[in-house]
Amino acid sequence: MAVHTGAGRCLTAEDWLLSTLPEPNHERHRRLWAKGLISMLPLGEWFSVVKIPGKLLCAAIGVPDAPDERVDGFLARILGGRPVICDPSIPAYYAVVPKGGDLPASWHQYVAGWHPLGVRYMGRGAWVDVPGPGDVALDVDRFAPYWAVPVSTPPTPCDPRAVVHLIEVLAQAARKEASR
Repeated sequence: MAVHTGAGRCLTAEDWLLSTLPEPNHERHRRLWAKGLISMLPLGEWFSVVKIPGKLLCAAIGVPDAPDERVDGFLARILGGRPVICDPSIPAYYAVVPKGGDLPASWHQYVAGWHPLGVRYMGRGAWVDVPGPGDVALDVDRFAPYWAVPVSTPPTPCDPRAVVHLIEVLAQAARKEASR
């Protein structure tokens, strides 16, 4: 069994994330991450994201406001420890999913029903703010994006079925709240 140190995990995650960009840009983005800044990465070539409003997650699990470690823990459990970015300035969470061509055929039928909840699939042609792989907790001074659920080794996006299940749980909680 291979043992990966935190530094090794970060390097592997860095390489995976930077694979979305042409090689000459990799070093510039590594420097940004080393300074604690974010990189804007294109979606759709290697992976995509599902944007989930923080208020939707908070309402479903009874947390007053996002970001919150309880939301991060909930997402880690329900998505099997797969990567999720939190942007506390919105607040929103971005579940990293496979690129569009690697998604099940039924995926797009689910996505169409998510718009009333404020949930959005973002793929080819969209960009997302990505923190460095080592930014795994909210920094209250910077209030910048961080990994609510860090990228694993080897880097693996969220299982689309788990994301569908998550959105179904959130939709059910929203319907229940609306009927009160």
